This record gives sequence, structure tokens and C-alpha cells, in this order.
Amino acid sequence: MAERPAASTKPVAQRLLLKAGSRALVLDAPPDYLDHFLTEVKVDQQLAGGPYDFIQLFATRRDTVLARGPQLRQALNQVACCGSRIRKAKRCRPI
Repeated sequence: MAERPAASTKPVAQRLLLKAGSRALVLDAPPDYLDHFLTEVKVDQQLAGGPYDFIQLFATRRDTVLARGPQLRQALNQVACCGSRIRKAKRCRPI
């Protein structure tokens, strides 16, 4: 079995290409996840208007994503939005 690459040591915000002054919304994050964001990035944990430069929703059920998606899409800064991607977690059972 191939070895996994070492985990990145860069802060989460830098890996997500968020710059100082960016506004992010992170919902239902695992414990301590938000500790890895740079202090220069404003991170909300509840939908508080918008627009946001980045939105991340942690969900274990597809229906949660479908139900919250339209509301979150409207809160996203349309100028910053160049696409979206839903990535299936490797260690989750299918939904």
C-alpha cells in the first residue's frame, strides 16, 4: 500500500486561498477546526447576513446539504464565487 503524504503545515485559510480581510462562514465544524484559521479571516459560525467569500458546511446527510444549499448560495459573494464542488469523504458510508 502506498504511503500517504504528510499533512500540510499551512493554516487552513491559506490552503483554502483565503486572504486577510476575507469573510468565511463555517457551519457544523468538528471540534478545534476553527482554531486553524488565521486571525485575519473573519469566520462566522452562524449565518449572519452575508456576503461571504467562502462557505463551508460539514454535513453527514445529503438532505442537509440540499435543504441548506439555496440559503447558503444566496449568502455567498457572487464575485468571489468561481465554482463549487461537493467532495465525498473517503471514510464515510454512502448516503
